[in-house]
Amino acid sequence: LLTASQYKFYPAMGRSVAGDWEEPSLLVLGLSYDMARSFGTVFEQNAVVFGERGTVVEMIFCDR
Repeated sequence: LLTASQYKFYPAMGRSVAGDWEEPSLLVLGLSYDMARSFGTVFEQNAVVFGERGTVVEMIFCDR
């Protein structure tokens, strides 16, 4: 879906601050807040991390 939508994306690793949890993730460039939430919902994620250059990132909780 990301490829078909022509978004650039890169492999990443999501980790907890404590280091006791991690999972493979993707860094997707150019997504809007609403699209990030939509993709998270489509792929049944509890939440996604969203940020724009020069801003603080935030956790977006997805509809499930």
